[in-house]
This record gives sequence, C-alpha cells and structure tokens, in this order.
Amino acid sequence: FFYVESSGPFKVYNTTMNVRAHGVKNPLMLVANGRVIDLGDDNLTKFYCPVGSRMEILRFTQKVETLVNNTPCIFEMTTLELRCSPCEGNSYSLQRGHALGSKLAEGFQCLPCPFGANCTQNILAKRNFWGYKEQKHPPSLRFTMCPEGYCSPPQEANFPEFNGCQGNRSGKLCGHCREGYTETLYSTKCRPSLHCKDYWFWPVALFYVSLMALYFIFTPPIVPWIKRQTLWFKENRPVNQDDNFEKGYMKILFYFYQAANLVVVSSSSQHVIKTNLIDPIVGFFNFKSYSAGFICPFPGLTVVSKQFFSASSVFGTMLMVCFFYVLHWGIQRFRAQGVPSVGPYVGGILQTLLLGYTTLASVSFTLLRCVPIGTDRRLFYDGNVVCFQWWQYHLIAFVCIFVIPFVFVLLWGSYKLYGRTLSVGQFLLACALPLPSFIYWSFLSLLGQRSNPIVDDPSPHNGPRYYVEMVLYASFKRPDDGNILSLSWESVMIGRRLILIMLKAFVSDPLLRLLIMTLFGVLFLLHHALTQPFRDAFANTVETISLLFIVVLGLLNVFFASFLSLAVPFDGHFSTWWNVCQGIEVVILCLVPGVLGLLIVTVVLSQLCRITVVVCRFLSNLFCICFRFCHTKQDDETRPLLTPVS
Repeated sequence: FFYVESSGPFKVYNTTMNVRAHGVKNPLMLVANGRVIDLGDDNLTKFYCPVGSRMEILRFTQKVETLVNNTPCIFEMTTLELRCSPCEGNSYSLQRGHALGSKLAEGFQCLPCPFGANCTQNILAKRNFWGYKEQKHPPSLRFTMCPEGYCSPPQEANFPEFNGCQGNRSGKLCGHCREGYTETLYSTKCRPSLHCKDYWFWPVALFYVSLMALYFIFTPPIVPWIKRQTLWFKENRPVNQDDNFEKGYMKILFYFYQAANLVVVSSSSQHVIKTNLIDPIVGFFNFKSYSAGFICPFPGLTVVSKQFFSASSVFGTMLMVCFFYVLHWGIQRFRAQGVPSVGPYVGGILQTLLLGYTTLASVSFTLLRCVPIGTDRRLFYDGNVVCFQWWQYHLIAFVCIFVIPFVFVLLWGSYKLYGRTLSVGQFLLACALPLPSFIYWSFLSLLGQRSNPIVDDPSPHNGPRYYVEMVLYASFKRPDDGNILSLSWESVMIGRRLILIMLKAFVSDPLLRLLIMTLFGVLFLLHHALTQPFRDAFANTVETISLLFIVVLGLLNVFFASFLSLAVPFDGHFSTWWNVCQGIEVVILCLVPGVLGLLIVTVVLSQLCRITVVVCRFLSNLFCICFRFCHTKQDDETRPLLTPVS
C-alpha cells in the first residue's frame, strides 16, 4: 500500500489497509529512512492480512550524527515494515493477522496441519477428504474421508475454500449433484438432467429380472448340458441317481462375486477395464441389471433414491416369479387343465431371497452409515442429509426385524424343517418375519414344548417342501455324511457376507477395514477346509478356490487402500506393483467369464465338428446308396432274361 523513502515525517490516520489476495510477497507498508512515523494513537489505523497469514512488524531506529551549520546534530532515522507471512512448518490458521497502528494484535495462532490436509501453502483437503470446522477459538479444522469419487483437492486460488468436489458434485461431503444435474445409477458421476433419457434401461431391467426369475424357477442344468454338447461323441452313461443333485456351483458363483464386491476398492482396477468389463460382471451377480457406463433413466435421482432403486431388482425378481406363476395358472385354466404346482415358484422366491440378501443388507447399512460433521451427524454418502430421517428409522426397524435375525432363523429353521417339526408355510413366514418367529421359537424352547411331526406335502417330488429342501439342502451333505452344520450351510454363507457388509459399513478407515476383512476371509477359508460341506467333491474344491481368491483380493486391496487411508498420493515409484496387483485382480474377477467364454467357443467348435461329421456321414451314406443302386442296375442289364434248361 505504501512505500516511502523520505527524511521527512510520514503520518497516516483513520485508515484501513485490508489484504485479501493470498500469496502476496510485497510488504503492506515499508517506510525507510523516516524521521517521524505516526500511525495514530486512537487505533483507527488498521492493517489486515489474508486468512491464514500472520502479521509481522519490523521496526528499528538508528541515530545519525551530522553537521548543521557547522554544529553537530544527532537525529533518529526509523525503518518500519509491515508484512504478511503464511504459517510455516506444516501448520495452518484460519485467522487473519492484523495490527492496530504500529502495535501487533494478539490472538493469532498457527495450528498443526490435521490429517487429510495439505498445508504446503494454504490448508487444502487432500483427495477423498473433506474438511469441516471443529472449534471456534481458535478456529480449527478436521478432515474426514469422503466416499471415493466424491471429493478432490480445490485450487489454491480458491482459498480460503479448503474443500473441492469432483466433476459436477457439490454440497457437504460433495453429497449431491449441482443444480441442473442428476445422479447416475451405479456410479458417482452426475449428468445434466436434460440428458437423462436412457429409456432403453427399462426393457433391459425387465429382461434381467425375467431371466433371473426363470432361472431360479426352473434351475436348468447348464453345466451338464454344456458337457453333453461338448462331448457328444462319447457314449452317454446312465445317470446315477446318487449323483443327480444340484452341485451348488450357482451359489458359489453368486457368493464369490458378492463378497468380491465388498472387498474390492473401487479405484483399484484400471478405469476402462473396470467400467466395461468388471462392473458388468460383478453387477450381474449383485442384482444390478446393467452397470456399465453412466446410466440416467430419469432426472431427479439422488444418492438415497438410487440406493433404494438398486434394491428394487431383488423385489422385481420376486414379483416376476409371482407373475410367471399367475401366467402359468392362466394358461392351464385356459387349456382346461389342473392348477400348476406352486413348488417351483416357492423355491424360486426362496432362492431369490437367499441370493438377494446381500443387496438388501448392503443398501440398508449404506443408508444408515452416518459420520460426524461439526455438531451434526450426516449421511456418509450424502452429507446434506442430517441423521436420522424418518426413512432411516424404518430402515433400522428393517435391519432389526429382518436383516440380522434372518441368519439365525435360517440356521434354526433349516433344522426344524429337516426334522419335520416345521411346515413349509411356517418356514417361509419365518423367513419373511425372522425376529417374531425367532422370539416365538425361543419362547417355546424355554417352555420345553416340542412340536409334533408335520406332514404337509402329499406329493414328495412336486410339492413346495421338495423345492424348498432342494434350495436349502440339495447341495450340502446330510447329517449322516458329515457335520450336522451342513444342514444350515446357507445361513453360514449368508452370515459370512453379513460380517463383511457390517465391516464395510462401520469401519470407516479403508486400510483397517481391508485388513480385518482379509483376516475374516482366512478364517472362512479354514472353516470351509475343515468342514467340506458340499456333497460334490469338486464343488468343495471350487468353493475352496473361491474363498482363497477372496483372501487374495483382500490382500491386493490392502495395498490399494493404503494410499487412500494414509492420504498419500500415488506416484510412479509404485507403478510396477500397482500394475501387477491390478493385473492379478482383473484375472481373478474375469476368470469365470473367461472360462465360460472358452467353454462356449469349445461348444461351438464341437458342434461344427458334429455337423461336419453328420454331413460327411450323410454324404457317405448317399454315395453308398447311389453306388449300390448303379451296381444293381448294371447287373440287371447284363443278366439274361431266360436261362437255358439243362
């Protein structure tokens, strides 16, 4: 503001000098060789530094002796400098250094840089971190982790704004899209509301839930069919009744990709491969009808609404099972035939519930995960929502009534159903209302009352009991063959995923979370190796490999999560390890689709060979017939009509 070199007086009264721009290196005021410097005594002359900079006052006076009219004269020369300087030594401040006249105002403090912030110049949030004011005197900041894909470091020129959002996100914790933008399904991106016209998503979603419903109803033997079509040249052996059962590969496949979805850090895989290959594969087994790209079927989606929308595929599949039964019933009535068996459809609904449990539990705990932001607790995935809203209380009731007790009801109810002390209707009611059923069973057990055996299915191979038991027991050993726990192995597999879901919801630090998840993965692997619950030996091997892959994915993602958790930016020093870990992760997640694609190619080639053999046989037979016909005709022409009589 002022630069003065003069031997005369310098006086400034009733003036305010306010610096707002950051990074200014010039002093506010520099008076050199001043005789008289007067900034007033009434504190009306004020100097203000920008936010985060302290005020420094440098003043020194020297006496100079000179001759005036041959008379020695001593006078004072004063140098006064007022300068703003940022906090040093990895510290920060949200205060403004200031001075009243030539006196430095007290109260300015530089605080240690908090975790999750960068204090090299001004305090700025690191990637995937969000800052909020923790106290007022002195004003200090605290930083918490954002959902991945939400927050980014702001520009230094925007200081004192210390938070930034990726893309078109805004608000607290970057929890919603900017005005005029809408959330997209299965991603953190925001699209302009005018471009939300992906109407093709609805027929794709309808086809997906219909396909899942049909598969769960009829459970076609795809693997044996592929084997027969590939090895068509081998003689088909009669099927042994002891080996004619559901091996459990579908359960293993669904549970593997559902567990992998919980342990994989979203930024671990390469962007193109993850978006176009891994996300659709993992999403298919997590009841996501389409998860490649940024889908926006209608404007107005929020974080909360799209979470509920992601769970609708489970209920949609159940509704399609009911729709197919009504359709089948209508066709049978139109053809004047009997009422179709409800057994396959009951089994389909139960299978949907078991395999869709992870999606329902994940959505419930995701929308209940709240973090402290200042004096409030806010929803982690949408910091603009203050906890707890009315719909969150409904979710708490849903978790207490269904999500948690479902594991125990399935564990206990499987024994009761197998021992025929529980009817199929009662078992299905217990699956729909686990908590009341569990309390009722516990009450009866405490009273010592034993249920009488129930006979509720006169048709053993076509009724609901047969299909429910097929879903629960077909793949697992009977109590006579192995551990009695194998009867309730469905509840064990669901309980494993519930543990992982709760860890993901309540352990906010990704590094610690992945370490605990990996430890539990090792325990799950050891437990399975000791019990071997599947009836099929190869299915036990496949499940062992599946659980081993979960452990490997957990270890790989510990490496990826360390950069997020420690707030360390990724640099080229770890690029080799990063690429190796990414490659292993991609191979593991794409192994099953790759093997399936290889089998399809093998089947196609085998069928081409089969067609070639059939055509060759047809042509060979045709050639033989033609040759025999021509040879017979030639013999007839050379044979005499009359034979001489001897």
